[in-house]
Amino acid sequence: MWFQRMKLSFPLMLFLVGIIVLLAVLVLAVAPTIEFVSPTPANGSTQSSDSIYVNLSTTSTGDHYSFVDFDNSLVGWYRMDSANSSTVFDESGYGNNGTLTGNAFINESGYWGNGSQFDGNGDYISLGTPTSLDISKNTFFITAWVNPSTASAFAGIIKRGAPTSGGALVSYSMYVYTSNRIQFYIANGSTSNTAVITATNSIPLDTWTFVACGVNDSSYLQCYINGALSGNTPQKTITGTYSAGSFSAIGASRSSADFFNGSIDEVLFFNRSLSEGEILALYNASATKYEHNFTGLSLSDHIFTGYGVDLSGDKNETGERIVTLVDTTPPSVTINVPENTTYTSSSISFNVSLNENGTAWFSLDGGVNNLTMDTVDNQNFNYTNSSIADGSYTFNAYANDTAGNNNYTESITFNVNTLLPPTFSNFQVSPPNGTAYSQGAFYEFNVTVSGTLGTVWIEFNGTNYTGEVLSRGDSIYSFNRTGLTSGDYSYIWWANNTAGILNSSGTKNYNVAISGCDCGSTNSSDPCIGNTINLTVIAETPNGGTAVNATFTWEFNSGGNPTYCGKFASEDYWVAPKDGLTVQITNITSNGSISADVDPIMESMGLLDGSNSYGNYNSSENIIPNLPLNYSGINSIVVAVQRNETSEGNCGASAIVGECVDAYQVLTVLQSLPENNGNETIRPNVVGETKEILTFSDFNFSKLPSESFLTGTDNSGFESIRLRWAHSTEVFGLFYRPDSPGGYSEGGRAFRSHILIDDYGGGVASQWNSDMMTIFSDDNSLSEKQSALAAMISYGLDLYHGMYDAPEGTVRYWGVGATQHPGKFMPPVFMSSLLINQTYANNLRLVGPNMNNNNFSDYTGPHELAQVHEGVNFPVWGDIKFDSLEEEDYWQNLLRSQCYDGVNGTCSPSATGGKNQRDPYGYIDGPANQPGTSYIVSSAGGQRGMVAIMHLIPEICEIVNYDPLIEYTIRLNNSGLLTVDDPCVTPDSRENYSICSPYPSGANCSYYEVTWGPDTSNPGQCITTLTSPYTKVGRFTELNGTKLSYTHTSSQIESNWDTILATSTCKTDPSSNLNNPSNGSTVTSSSQTFSASFVDSRAISNATFHLWNSTGSLINQTTINITGTDNSSSLSVSLPYEGTFYWNYEVVDDTSNSEFNNTNYTLTYTASSSSSSTTESSSGGGGDPNYVPPFYTN
Repeated sequence: MWFQRMKLSFPLMLFLVGIIVLLAVLVLAVAPTIEFVSPTPANGSTQSSDSIYVNLSTTSTGDHYSFVDFDNSLVGWYRMDSANSSTVFDESGYGNNGTLTGNAFINESGYWGNGSQFDGNGDYISLGTPTSLDISKNTFFITAWVNPSTASAFAGIIKRGAPTSGGALVSYSMYVYTSNRIQFYIANGSTSNTAVITATNSIPLDTWTFVACGVNDSSYLQCYINGALSGNTPQKTITGTYSAGSFSAIGASRSSADFFNGSIDEVLFFNRSLSEGEILALYNASATKYEHNFTGLSLSDHIFTGYGVDLSGDKNETGERIVTLVDTTPPSVTINVPENTTYTSSSISFNVSLNENGTAWFSLDGGVNNLTMDTVDNQNFNYTNSSIADGSYTFNAYANDTAGNNNYTESITFNVNTLLPPTFSNFQVSPPNGTAYSQGAFYEFNVTVSGTLGTVWIEFNGTNYTGEVLSRGDSIYSFNRTGLTSGDYSYIWWANNTAGILNSSGTKNYNVAISGCDCGSTNSSDPCIGNTINLTVIAETPNGGTAVNATFTWEFNSGGNPTYCGKFASEDYWVAPKDGLTVQITNITSNGSISADVDPIMESMGLLDGSNSYGNYNSSENIIPNLPLNYSGINSIVVAVQRNETSEGNCGASAIVGECVDAYQVLTVLQSLPENNGNETIRPNVVGETKEILTFSDFNFSKLPSESFLTGTDNSGFESIRLRWAHSTEVFGLFYRPDSPGGYSEGGRAFRSHILIDDYGGGVASQWNSDMMTIFSDDNSLSEKQSALAAMISYGLDLYHGMYDAPEGTVRYWGVGATQHPGKFMPPVFMSSLLINQTYANNLRLVGPNMNNNNFSDYTGPHELAQVHEGVNFPVWGDIKFDSLEEEDYWQNLLRSQCYDGVNGTCSPSATGGKNQRDPYGYIDGPANQPGTSYIVSSAGGQRGMVAIMHLIPEICEIVNYDPLIEYTIRLNNSGLLTVDDPCVTPDSRENYSICSPYPSGANCSYYEVTWGPDTSNPGQCITTLTSPYTKVGRFTELNGTKLSYTHTSSQIESNWDTILATSTCKTDPSSNLNNPSNGSTVTSSSQTFSASFVDSRAISNATFHLWNSTGSLINQTTINITGTDNSSSLSVSLPYEGTFYWNYEVVDDTSNSEFNNTNYTLTYTASSSSSSTTESSSGGGGDPNYVPPFYTN
């Protein structure tokens, strides 16, 4: 080879090798080539847009990175290649040079050429406190290459803030966090105003890693590791710039101990957001070329420069470019008025709008005369010409924007002809043509008339009416009639213009069909109206047996005044006279044997009073009140039809009374129209009326869980309990066992709705308790059970009302307070405690060895029940003494039927499950620590249940949000619980367990024979012989339905009520008072202020003002937010035209209870005393302030 033939000395060979190496280094050290390429705009160019697309082309023999400094947004660039022994130079152009501090130094071990070295012990590069590093909190990014030698939490890469401060005083900081993850932190000097993001990926030790963190244009904190997104979270709102004068450093973090151990290279600070593509180009431009579209730019000069750096640290740049953005787009012009149409008025208000700020003018003659238009916002322009002559015109619009761009191309043609005849449209009639309506109805005819009008009139059935045609405004004219009879009518609208040109609408036909009043119509927003009303109701048989369709007819008369009637959502009927007037019930008839009563309250043993003292009646009886009856307030009338005794069993036995009713109906006489015309009214909104006592049409049976005994049929073949609830709204009297279907008690007689208040309804109370306990302790959600709970509680309170609030002399003692009825108080009390304590409820399934035994006497209850009250002197049952009363027996005794059947009062349990409760814990208020003992708990049972309810009512009403229940609570508080010491019981009888054991019978319970309580017919004496349970039944009969002349209220109960009133959060409906203008007033100004005041036991949320015109159209609805419990509101409204208006406020509290004032106020606006609006007031709506006629389109 050639070198073998060459004779070279060793020094010469070394020289040649050095030359070769030097040439190789020079080749490799060439900086990246860099240039802007298309579509980057040329230097010094101008373009019409708000964006600049920058495309940077770079090449290098090895890896390199590139970026663009746009509008001097690069505020710090530390490559570590421009440095000496003490200083690291900033190459951003801002001159924020850094000082090597501690043992920090620069060597050739960087990733892109040189790098900085730190030992983690006080080393850093101090950047001082330059204001250019006070970068915006809205958008900025910091990038760096890091090579950590050791893992250390808070190992600082970049920081700005006090040199030795904690995180709260750091403006921004990037550091290596726990698990070698990058964390980025920003703040404004307060620990309550900080934001932080932690990268999801860890970085390795002794390896170079590219990190970039900042806030992007969407205000998200982001971190990238080696060009890939590694964290993205919304930024907490921290605005402004970081505080001037804060200390900045590389290699340090939040405090004096947070220093970096390793190498850091290429630190860049950008005062803007970086896109993902820009970050990839900073990571490796050899793989991802730089290109970015800068958008949302201002119309001005923009300066930018491109840079590239290779692995040797060699840098190249493009040179600076300047691009100017300008606006060259002409404004967009929209001609709103005039339109391409014919105007019948010589006055036209022209309107033009621009899409940007500018000026506008117009001409009607091709630019000969240009007219400047007025504006308040430089985008919408107006000009009114009130004297345009008839003819054809071209409207030319001209506009300039603020940059001098113009648009002179928009135009539109229009015509003016003030001599055209009037035109008619939008014919409306209320009620619509052919509607079956009641006698005396109000009919209104409306039309829209367009043109330059002179006079408008109507020809109705051949007669012209001018003075009775009313202007409603907006070119609407109205004419009304009342008292039309059935038949066909014709009418023609006429009008002329100011030039006397006449036109007509042509003949229109209208049919009036007067029909009978149907108060049972489903359209209860259109109530029946009439002077005399015949209301017919068909009530189908609610359950099994022979079908009996009972047809009831009610007849009313209001002395010639309108009377309204309709149907509640509950299917009950109502009738209402005009305010302050009287409605007369003239007749009640039925197609079968009927019994009727007015406002019946807890009758003796049946639904309605019959021919004998116990409410029993036979097939030949028709019992109705003495008619006619006059009412001006709230009253209820109940009628019932006897069922077929032969097919359904003997219902006339002396002890079984009231079950013979097969169908019934309730009608309530109201003081005024019900709220929402009955659409949302479950029962009349008044305490104590018949419907509340009689039944529960609002009981939502569908909310109950799907228990097996609620479906199918029983052994007697009757309907399922669920279906029967749906048909007849029955709730109580369920004689049924969970373990086996046993059929209804005595042929189903205990399943009539009215059975709620008869004898045998309570006879099965113990079994009902067991069934309902199963329902409420199953796995279904609590919300499914609340509706049923509300109904049970309401029923228990209904019974209380019947016993303690009924007028004196109206209640039969035997059927109310005595025997089994008090047992019905226990379900709502017990179930309410289940609702309060879910854990307690979950443990309350029936337990015991005899679950399948039909003898309920063998049923036992869980220990948990008794333990709830163990050790607590609960005033209902006292402190349980388990040494003498087993826990299981305690549960059973509480839910067993009361004892009353024994001879001379002796309790004699029978094999068929007779009334055999023993209640040594019966509560009657007595001496301290020794309350009286209940012999048969006939009276005490009811009191005992009510005491429990009064203890639990705050929680109950808050959970079920049941308005009738809350009203009862208030009423109970006002009346209290009447109790009295028993003079016929020895003080120690309650403690003498040897007298009566938990399962006594016969002589073992001998003290039951001692006394049946005081003899009210023989004061001072005790009843010792039970001669008739129907006339003298146990103790305290004077409490059953009558109020004593004195009140002996338990101090403990009274204290509980004080607490309830102080802490109760039960909600009630708010109320409102309409203040001004006064009802029925007449005003002469269209500008009116409508004021009202509102009161609620809770906080008022808002009030909505409503204004209707006389046709029923809502013309103003404005909601005003209000806070507090006693507030007022005023709203200024401009009445749109003359006429009569109705107004009201609907107030809403913070629990979404809402209420209108019960009367719509009327207001008549007339500009002068001779205005025709007075005619409207006298005929519109029959003068009824509560009646707003419906409005239809023909």
